[in-house]
Amino acid sequence: MPDTSEPDGFRNRLLHGLSRSIAERGYRATTITDIVGHASASRRTFYKVFSTKDDCLVDLMRMVSDELAQQLTEAVDPHVGWQTQVAQAIETYFAHVAAQPAVYLCNIREFPSLGPIAEEVIRKSNDAFVDLIHDLSDNEEFRRSALGPAPRHLALIIQGGLNELTADLIESGGDLRLGAEIATATTTALLATDFASRGNPPGRKTH
Repeated sequence: MPDTSEPDGFRNRLLHGLSRSIAERGYRATTITDIVGHASASRRTFYKVFSTKDDCLVDLMRMVSDELAQQLTEAVDPHVGWQTQVAQAIETYFAHVAAQPAVYLCNIREFPSLGPIAEEVIRKSNDAFVDLIHDLSDNEEFRRSALGPAPRHLALIIQGGLNELTADLIESGGDLRLGAEIATATTTALLATDFASRGNPPGRKTH
């Protein structure tokens, strides 16, 4: 087991070192030597914090997910029109992606291949994002337009669509700004459907 007594500063430096190496070489080609080189740390320090390169990636994916959730929450103004709120959320999402596209692509395409050690992180991240979509659409501006909080099934569609659109744009070298425009229009249309007001399907957790 890694030594968790190391200061958070070492952990953060190593996570950013991994992020930089993914941007330069991709995750598969990245070595622990690459990570510690970017972090200005030693291999000894690495093994005090993480057991393996995969463990480091798990923590990086958690950090990226938490950062995105925080930025979305801070960026959306619940007092403006609901369509504007959607635009604020989507623009923030794509700005976050644009700042570290290789890491996002790794998260979508490569991280699931880690198997069991990634499964819980992915599940929790998906649930947190679905809950966030629900919470961001649960305010007076949505209710004034007879729109309730986004139900789980609709939030899952929005999340899955964003992931696939993001991955496709990064892989093809497409314009993320265009992706934001498409995602804003599509998400707005989905949230405005009558289907969106029907709530969560039977047996699912409600909010």
